[in-house]
Formats: sequence, structure tokens, C-alpha cells
Amino acid sequence: MNNMKFEDFNLSPEMLRAVKESGYETPTTIQAQAIPLGLQGGDFIGQSQTGTGKTMAFSIPIVEGIDKSLFKPQAIILCPTRELAVQVSNEINKICKFNKVKVTAVYGGESIDRQIKSIKQGTQVIVGTPGRVLDHIRRKTLKLGEVKFAVLDEADEMLDMGFIEDIEEILKQTAENRQTMLFSATMPSAIANLARKYLNNPEIIRVASKQVTVDKIIQKFIKVRNSDKAEVLSRIIQLEDARKSIVFCNTKKMVDELTYDMQARGYSVEGLHGDMKQQKRDYVMDRFKRGNIDILIATDVAARGLDIKNVDVVFNYDLPQEDEQYVHRIGRTGRAGKEGKSYSFVYGRDIQKIKNIQRYAKCEIEETIIPRYAEIKEKVLNNYIENVKNRNIPEDINAYYEVVEKIKESGMDVETFLAMVLKENLQLQEKESINFVEYEKRQPEKGQRKSKSNRVEKGMVRFHINVGKNSKVRVADIVGAVAGECEIQGKHIGSIDMFDNYSFFEIPSKYENTVLKNMTNVKIKGKRVTAQLSK
Repeated sequence: MNNMKFEDFNLSPEMLRAVKESGYETPTTIQAQAIPLGLQGGDFIGQSQTGTGKTMAFSIPIVEGIDKSLFKPQAIILCPTRELAVQVSNEINKICKFNKVKVTAVYGGESIDRQIKSIKQGTQVIVGTPGRVLDHIRRKTLKLGEVKFAVLDEADEMLDMGFIEDIEEILKQTAENRQTMLFSATMPSAIANLARKYLNNPEIIRVASKQVTVDKIIQKFIKVRNSDKAEVLSRIIQLEDARKSIVFCNTKKMVDELTYDMQARGYSVEGLHGDMKQQKRDYVMDRFKRGNIDILIATDVAARGLDIKNVDVVFNYDLPQEDEQYVHRIGRTGRAGKEGKSYSFVYGRDIQKIKNIQRYAKCEIEETIIPRYAEIKEKVLNNYIENVKNRNIPEDINAYYEVVEKIKESGMDVETFLAMVLKENLQLQEKESINFVEYEKRQPEKGQRKSKSNRVEKGMVRFHINVGKNSKVRVADIVGAVAGECEIQGKHIGSIDMFDNYSFFEIPSKYENTVLKNMTNVKIKGKRVTAQLSK
């Protein structure tokens, strides 16, 4: 199936041209299996996750099968959210570029009069949320008697949102000989019952989780108490230099609380959940897609089905209730062949949940530790200095040299003046704000046992040194020693894990021999240390 081309489906020239101009080259797994079934007119169930290309899987058969001379609704596509309905209608419009098929999206939060006007103008495909579609039916502004295609997209999500009765009432308004296509990421008993009731001998297409769970996503988990989650989230975002991140929470209340917390910390962040007014949700999503905000904090329902590109990191601030949902969440990053990262915050009973997720998704989720603030501070300072150093000296800087002279003339030490300015701008913490005592009591120190959680980042090597916290050594001391002795810029030094009597640091593998040669009997805080490769 993977070797198929769109030309193999015997599509119309207009469709092939539209598909090509839309940038699609070869069908995805779900498309390769679903499009032939759809063109044959049979009912089917497609079990696949978000991001597999299922919209095209049902849209192509629908557009090809529409009677272009009949200006009445001939296809109804039901979606759980307004955002997904808009996305689906946009996708269909792309492949209708050379097939004059009229598509109308109907959903709450927008003027119903505009939708009524569009339907009256002869729309042939209706894409909408169950509630608004039913509203039109009851107003008699939408009649589905000529509908010969029905699609239930994200069916499990619609059932979770309580739309089962609305869906059944809508399907009863359509012709009995219609073709029904049902798509769902999971197959709970309620979906199976719905399929038995409204689909005619459906074929079942399954895209296995491992095909969707992306090999290019580095998955990690961190043991962290609820009270420390916001601080740890802030630290990882700084370490990763993430331009665009999504943070998933399980409740609307948590979304609101975390959004407020992160905004107070100075981050460009907005929240998204189902209780927000539609206008606000649209505004937030538009800003996030355009890059006007860096972090989106959302519930699963609010973010389901959204087409968001170039997400660097996904955070499971709360672990999802269902294992399947983990796949949906992390699938937001690492798209289009790009590498992505995900972090999950766990504690207590969540540890067993992580193990269950690994078994379900057939993936490896590596354990990592909470970054110390000294590591964050070092990175912030290095980035700030490098950023200033790498700028071109502006032509109008002379006036500021005069300011420097005035500072000297005032009798104030220039270095003190600069330190005060930096303090106001950088707002660095004076000391560690996380109490690590409880974490160290509950979990063995890294390096005491060999485990998958000790895996080194790709392209990096890990070194052990015989000095730790008991010697009053700081992360900054280790960075200074490695950078100074080996002539390696501090920004190239990776994670540093410190324990009572020893520490670990990571560097790019290309510097391995340099460290082995130069980090021998080096003094750190008066103690001689030698760096050894960690096995």
C-alpha cells in the first residue's frame, strides 16, 4: 500500500490536478486503504489517530461522487469541535479547486444567518458540529433527504462530549442507502454499538499506533510534585530554547491557573479550553499559529483535531486519563519528518501509568531529572552574553559612550552600575527554589544503576567526575572547568547531573578526545578531578 500513488485510484483529472497543486505526493496509509473503499461506495470504519491524513481519505470519495448538477446537500460531515469543522472544510475546498463543489461549515459561535444564506445558495457538502447541524434541521433550514454520504469524524471524541443522541437524530434524517464512513482513534463499546446500528457491513481499517507514534519524537518523563510543576516547566522551556510549545492539562481550571502563573513569569502564553467563548478561542489559535505567542496551554478537547505546525516540544503537565490520548498529544510535535520532543510530569501512581503507556504505544519514554537552577542561570547568562556579543555595533552608539563617561564621573563603579542594570533586566533568582531533599530520598541517584533512563542525548557523550555537592561544587564550577581547560564554549556543554560525591556532564561527541586529554588532574574547588567516559 505504501507504494501507491494518487494516480492509482482512477481519479478524475480535476481531482488529480487539485491534489497535486495542494502539495500531496503519495497517499498516507489510511488514505491508501480508505480511498478505494470510499470510491466503491461501501461503508467502513477507519481507526487512526490525528495527523494521519484521514480528511483526504473521506473527502476525495465524496467530491468524486457528488452530483455536480444537484445543488442540494449531498454529504454531511460531523466533527466534535468548531476548529476541526473549519479545518475539514478548508481541506475539502482545496481539492474542490477544479470541481465546482460548494462546501459550507456550520458551527456555533458564528452567525446562523450567514450559514442559512450559504445553504440556500445551493451548498452540496455540509461540515459541522452536531449541535449546530441539529439546530439547522429543527429550523428547517437544512434538509438531508438527498444526502448520500455521511462521515463521523473523531467519533470517539463526539461521544465523549455527549453528542450521541444528536448524531443518531441527524443520521435518521439522511437516506437509508447512504454511504457512511466512521473515523475514530479508539474503539470503545459505544462506537462499536453505533457502527452496528448505522453502518452496513462495514470494513475495518486500522492504522496501528506504532505507525502514528512517531519515531522522531524524543520522549522523556520527570518525577515532579504538583507544587513544583510550574517551575520545572519554566526551566525546561528555557533549556530547550523552544520557539513553540503545547502544554496539556486535564482540567479547565488547571489551564487557567497555569496560564496565569506562566504569564506572571513573563512568558508569552495563552490558554485554550471548552469554556472559553468561541471568539476568544479563535483569537488564541490564530496568535499561536502566527507565532505571536510561544506557549499554548490546552485541554485535550480544545486542541483535538487542530492543524498546528512546527511545535518544538509537547508537555504532559498532567498525564492523560487514557493511554491512547498520550499518542494524540505527543503527535503534535515531530511532524512532517521533523524531530520533536515531549516531556511528561509524573509522581507517585503516575509512574505505573508511564509504564502502561510504554507498553501500549510500544515506545520508550526515558527518565530524566529536574534541572537545577544553577544550570538554568548559567544558560540564561551565556545566551544573553552571546546574543549581545554577536550583534553588530550600531552606528549611533557614541551617545551611550558618553553615558559611560558620566557614570565614571559620578564616582560610581561602572561594573557595579552594569550589575544593577543586569539584575533589573535578567531578574535571576538568588538561590535554588526547589527543595530536592524529598526527591533524593525517594529515587536512586542517576549513575547508581544502569537503566534506559541514563541514555545520553543523540550526538552527545557523558563523562563522570569524582566531585559533587559535598565538595560545595556548583554547576557553574563544572561548566567553567570544562570550558576553560578544553576551550569549549559553555553553550556547548549539555546536561549536568550533580550528586553528593560525583557528577556527570554531557558534551558533543566531537569534543570527546579533547576532554579526555585536557580534563586530567584538573582542580575544581581545590579538589583534583579526572573526567572519565561514563559507560
